[in-house]
Amino acid sequence: MNSKKKNRLFSVMVLLWALTLCVGAVSTDALAQSIDYNQKVRQVKFGVTDLNGVKAIFGEPVEYEGEGYWVKYPDYFWIAMRNGVVRTVRFGWTDLGYTCFGGIRIGSSLDEVLAKLGNPQSIVDGQSCDNRDYILYKNIDGIPGYCYYSRPDRKIRLFFGNFKVNGLELDGQPVSELESKLARLKFYYDLSSVESIFGQPQKYIWGNQEFTKAQLPVENYILLYDNNYNFSIWMKWNSVQEVRFSNNDTGYSCYNGLKIGSTLDEVLANLGNPKEIKDGQACDYRPYVLYKNIDGTPGYCYYSRPDRHIRFFFTDFKVNAIYLTDQPVPEMNQKIAKHDFENADLAKVINVFGEPLKYMWGDQEFPKNNLPENYCAIYPQDFMIWMSRGRAYEVRFHSDALEYEWPYNSTGIWGGPIKVGSSLEDVIYMVGQPIETVVGQACDYRDKVLYKDIDGQTGRCYYSRSDQNVRFFFWDYKVSALYLTGHPVSPYMDVRWRNLAEFDFANKPDLIKSLWFNTKNTWPDRDKLPANVDPKVILQNGMNPGLGIRALHQKG
Repeated sequence: MNSKKKNRLFSVMVLLWALTLCVGAVSTDALAQSIDYNQKVRQVKFGVTDLNGVKAIFGEPVEYEGEGYWVKYPDYFWIAMRNGVVRTVRFGWTDLGYTCFGGIRIGSSLDEVLAKLGNPQSIVDGQSCDNRDYILYKNIDGIPGYCYYSRPDRKIRLFFGNFKVNGLELDGQPVSELESKLARLKFYYDLSSVESIFGQPQKYIWGNQEFTKAQLPVENYILLYDNNYNFSIWMKWNSVQEVRFSNNDTGYSCYNGLKIGSTLDEVLANLGNPKEIKDGQACDYRPYVLYKNIDGTPGYCYYSRPDRHIRFFFTDFKVNAIYLTDQPVPEMNQKIAKHDFENADLAKVINVFGEPLKYMWGDQEFPKNNLPENYCAIYPQDFMIWMSRGRAYEVRFHSDALEYEWPYNSTGIWGGPIKVGSSLEDVIYMVGQPIETVVGQACDYRDKVLYKDIDGQTGRCYYSRSDQNVRFFFWDYKVSALYLTGHPVSPYMDVRWRNLAEFDFANKPDLIKSLWFNTKNTWPDRDKLPANVDPKVILQNGMNPGLGIRALHQKG
């Protein structure tokens, strides 16, 4: 409830700020000439940079409220803080020289914005604004030229007066068009799905051979989107195998800014050191091995991290090619994979996630040396961990700031990850249909029951699946909070020593057969297992190598 109150208060303050902006005219100031805001904003790590970091970048503010909501600088340059870290960077009225997306700035026209960001999904003209994403609100409340346009995929919101930008908000570093398209790509997509996102390539090639679309080879070919090989996609058996960036900076970056031109030291700082270094030798492309000065060529290097779905090629110790074998793995997914849901105490939580900002239960804050039986370890970016009786009972996400994806599964077999902001339909597709749906009534939090329009509030929903160790809260039929009580079970996962008693595998025989398990697993009752699949029999057969040989001998 405390979090909801903060969200409502924050929304009200945003609205007041927007209304204030819309009555003012765009201006310029000498301050724009003295500070490079483009360079300064690039230093901000949204959800990480704290108040001291803000002051180190921008100097002492004119006004601020400690670790509250606003840090104010001259000329309507404001920074919104939440839980002590940067949430939003805002420019209003005054053109301070900041630009993004090829020239959008304070004073840009609505037509210029649409040309750079693309058209909205729909237009609402002359009506009130309820701040829905991807909708262009024109002439709001009948006021000519008063407009609003939000593009969360590009991390930007824009306010207009007289059809010109007079308010620009960033919720993260601006996302390029290519990055936005790439985020929609699944690495099992076929050619038609790829072209629906990126369009038709300039060429279809493999090696020195070029093909027509009607005569593509069955196994391997590359979609070349420009003749300089800056961006291409390798297709194999009509499925995406690898996305490739080469030679020139296309605007794509990952893992805290790694891109074409990044140094070897920057790559290692963000992805970690290799297991082995081969210096001056030939490259046989083994994963986790850093090949330096390949074949004696100074600065020519190669480094592959399959756990992060990425390969790097270097010239002069700088990245000149990035190959993605799947979507980059969010850092939070890496941390969740290390988290021990069954045994983690506070020390283990801190070892994985770092020191919390504070310890809370309800509205009360506690010192670390005097914690109650139940409390939440509060982290930046709307992330917290509920501790109960010394154990990390539940991991909670209240925004998509950390980009956590559930369940993380690079094979794509389950249809793609769920995150805060995903639709109710996507969640049901991923976790399965509820055993019951309760509409318009109070929520008593029964497992596997979908509560829709709780207490008559349209779009407010709740759905818990203990068999998959996850709970979902919804607002406007979109995930507003995602709570984890354990690891999900995905195809090909290593589940050795795991207690799987709460999972329902009844309709998932192929899932069980794909798992890596051992004699230490605890399985659910027989009614939660497929009729024709017994994990113990599978395990016993796997431990008896002669079984298959004898069967072959019987066939002669």
